[in-house]
Amino acid sequence: IHPAWYASWWAQIIYFLLFALLCYLAYLYVHRQVRARKILARHRQQQEINEARIQFFMNISHEIRTPMTLILAPLERLIRTDKDEERQHNYNLIKQNSNRILRLINQMMDVRKIEQGKYQLDYHKVELVSLLQNIFEVFSGKAQGHNIEYAFEHDDISSLTAIVDPENVDKMVMNLLSNAFKFTPDGGKVTLQLTAPQGASAVSVEGEENLTDKFVIKVTDTGCGISDGEKKKVFDRFYSASHKNGYIGTGIGLNLTSMLVRLHKGSIKVVDNPEGKGSQFVIECPLRPADISNVPVAEPIVENVAETHKDEMTPFATIADAKRGEGHLILVEDDASIREYVSSELSRDFKVHEFIDGQKAWDYIVAHPNESDLIISDIMMPVMDGLTLCQKVKSNFNTNHIPILLMTALGSDADRIVGITNGADAYISKPFNIDVLQSTALGLLRNRLLLKGRFKGEKVQQEETEQIEIESPDEQFLKRVMKVINDNIDNDELSVEMIADKVGISRVHFYRKMKDLTGQGPREYMKYVRLKEAARLLSKKKMDITGVSIACGFKTVSSFSTSFKALYGITPTEWMKKNIGEGNE
Repeated sequence: IHPAWYASWWAQIIYFLLFALLCYLAYLYVHRQVRARKILARHRQQQEINEARIQFFMNISHEIRTPMTLILAPLERLIRTDKDEERQHNYNLIKQNSNRILRLINQMMDVRKIEQGKYQLDYHKVELVSLLQNIFEVFSGKAQGHNIEYAFEHDDISSLTAIVDPENVDKMVMNLLSNAFKFTPDGGKVTLQLTAPQGASAVSVEGEENLTDKFVIKVTDTGCGISDGEKKKVFDRFYSASHKNGYIGTGIGLNLTSMLVRLHKGSIKVVDNPEGKGSQFVIECPLRPADISNVPVAEPIVENVAETHKDEMTPFATIADAKRGEGHLILVEDDASIREYVSSELSRDFKVHEFIDGQKAWDYIVAHPNESDLIISDIMMPVMDGLTLCQKVKSNFNTNHIPILLMTALGSDADRIVGITNGADAYISKPFNIDVLQSTALGLLRNRLLLKGRFKGEKVQQEETEQIEIESPDEQFLKRVMKVINDNIDNDELSVEMIADKVGISRVHFYRKMKDLTGQGPREYMKYVRLKEAARLLSKKKMDITGVSIACGFKTVSSFSTSFKALYGITPTEWMKKNIGEGNE
């Protein structure tokens, strides 16, 4: 009997071939999946390596700002004091190249912030003609020194207002002009050109303006030019085109410029110089971005204010002069070189106490609040950083009057806001001018002494004036609160609700009232009163610490010791030995 067609030998061969084909397809699928996973893993690994490299480079760049302080700060003083012409030439050469290093570091940090999405533009209404004129004049000396024809063309536009970030427009144009001068030989030509939209000359940007209007900035040079193949890569990071003059750039400036242009919702391109040899960079940006409204008018930038108003400035008021050299300065800096330099410069105006980290400084400040008139602290330090130290000082009742000046290599507006919101009275970026640091420090001390003198004068006036005793409602309220606390100072169950109930107001209103009158919440104020009483008891005679803690309403000796040290900086035992010893003496 012949088998059915589907059981014949040729059908079985077909089945085998189909099975082999399926196996092969399965193999290809699995192979491709494995290969894709390997490529993805390799890609992720490469990303992690690149991220680690960039982060390492950023850390190095950040650390460079600290030694740059020790180069630029003494250099500024030498430029002012040493009048020798030959040495002045060398000083200016050092300063020029130091500023160049600092500018490259700042550019790398800006690129990194843009990549991470942390870079925010600060839009203002800006008059573009005057802004570009100021940038243009920066390179006038260089153009004369190299016999380069240099011009600023703005098509008879007397003024043109746009909504941009003036600081970053400055960076964009400065980078393009700097590149143009690098690659333009002596006797060449560099042109900065501003073109307004049709019919937009001598106007301001208002709400009814056409959102499609754009301004165009062109920087043209007669240098060696850029080949067509390199024009596509010139805005890539770390790419440096080959040039006949042998100059090799960093590949950062143009990359940052293109990023800043895109943040302004604009475009940038490079073309050949239409007049002949060389290149032309073209920036197009909207006069008013569509999503921006109600922006402030940019204030004019005044360079070197200290030099401009040198004759008008009197950095040390009479009250500061009287105390000069007597104020106690707490200097907290982990870098030994900067610490020694700042200490040597400020030692004429202060008695300087040096500390290498925030924890050591805090231990001293809380133990000697009356011998700490001003704190200058770095932010990035081991053990305890400057922001934590600032928070501790400003949150402690005994130390929150001490002014704090933070100095750091983190110089962006966001970093300044973080420092100020944590209680800092002033903020200086590295590298800093030592005279600015000195004037700021003395200004903070002067303000504190003026405030202290005002209260002292009022106190003397009150003592000499015949008092008319009339208690205000707030004074009566605080007296009632103090009476409740004093009557129950040994009661460890005393709570905010109990005090509010005895005083006769609601808990919410009581909390708000205490915060307004004392600057502390009821719980903190109650603890402060108990610790003050405990300190008084421990100062009178040698007493049992456990008994004092119970008498002042603390449930455990450990919580009493912790709270006591947080307020006074030393343990109850150390306080007792110190104060009883001083009393015996």
